[in-house]
Amino acid sequence: MIKSNKRTAYILLGTGAESPNSLEQNGVVLDGKTLKKYPRERRNATFAVPDGVREISDEAFDNCPYLKSVLISKDVAICGSESFFYCPELTTVNVARENVNFCSKKGVLFTKDGKSLLMYPAGRTDSKYKVPEGVERFDDLAFRHTRFLRTLVLSKSVKDLSNDVIFFLNSINAIEVAPESPYFTSKDGVLFSKDGKTLVKYPDQKLGVEYNVPAGVERIEKGAFHSSLVEYVRLPDGCREIGRDAFGNCPRLIDVEIPDTVTDVDYSAFSDCPSLVSISFPRGIREIKDEMFLNCPKLSVFSVPKGVTSIGVWAFLDCRSLSSIYIPRGVEEIQTEAFQRCLSLRTVVLPEGLRSIGERAFDLCYTLSAIEIPSSVKSIGDRAFGDCDFLKIKTPRGSYAEEYAKANGIMCEPYDLDPDGDR
Repeated sequence: MIKSNKRTAYILLGTGAESPNSLEQNGVVLDGKTLKKYPRERRNATFAVPDGVREISDEAFDNCPYLKSVLISKDVAICGSESFFYCPELTTVNVARENVNFCSKKGVLFTKDGKSLLMYPAGRTDSKYKVPEGVERFDDLAFRHTRFLRTLVLSKSVKDLSNDVIFFLNSINAIEVAPESPYFTSKDGVLFSKDGKTLVKYPDQKLGVEYNVPAGVERIEKGAFHSSLVEYVRLPDGCREIGRDAFGNCPRLIDVEIPDTVTDVDYSAFSDCPSLVSISFPRGIREIKDEMFLNCPKLSVFSVPKGVTSIGVWAFLDCRSLSSIYIPRGVEEIQTEAFQRCLSLRTVVLPEGLRSIGERAFDLCYTLSAIEIPSSVKSIGDRAFGDCDFLKIKTPRGSYAEEYAKANGIMCEPYDLDPDGDR
């Protein structure tokens, strides 16, 4: 079975033992039946795990630049998912035939039954790899740090890509699928569900400035375009969902054309896109979710659609070119740090009906000089306008916002409302 633990720092003997059972053999730290650390500075190209070791801990072979081949002994029952984290020259992982938990096929590590591909060594120089028949799924980090692999061919047995493996296919420019697969299909190197309704993965290294998602696609899968080089994407009418991180970390992405049929855009869908300038959300969206545009420094224009009720945590954090934001009636909350460090933000329009402004929501928005806060606002969090030194709050006399301004030393310009609630 595969085991995944939190990252752990181990202490080598000579600086203090991890436990009374710890011992060091030629720089390799063992603790009872656990191999805890292989010395990264060791220049041996090959290493055989000693008999009797039952567990290879996470990061046991972390960042070993000289290691090229490892033999897993017959007694190993647990191998951490990060056991071989960033071994750039590792080309082969072999397994003793007597081992009942793992096996190796041409130097690639699998569970004994062959149903899970656990680790494709980062140093392998093959440009194309065909997944063996019988493999059904991959470990999340199976292809992490690969440099030479360009084409991944999925056998008909592969049925599960629902985990985070797609986030780490960083060297791939095409994904092919066996025609007999009942689960997936491929078009021009792009991976889709068999019925064509879900775009699963647009390869990170696929070349092309524009991409028109084919008609019939209803969902863009989690991480589908994550880290890709595409600049313009057009979604078809009938598309309904955009998954979490779908377009995250796309260095060249400038714009995505989203049809009105889309009603759900998940968390951080466009985060960390340094070239994204503008984007229009459809009218059916009800929430700008957490981290939606986190760290999009060139985003200068965005219109919150009517119908949105909430702007999430870090939704526009570090959008340093955003100069104005109009928030329409219907939005009830602006959550924590939603607009923090929007350094160019000058104009903010808040609607009647807004109830709360979260902590540090507009913190470090140095150019924000005026904002009108309606009487409906009954909660403003700590440092909601921190370091907005030239800010003047306009608000109805006697409102919560007036009291907040006075308590926090913020300039305030209260005004009177007539009996109908108008200025």
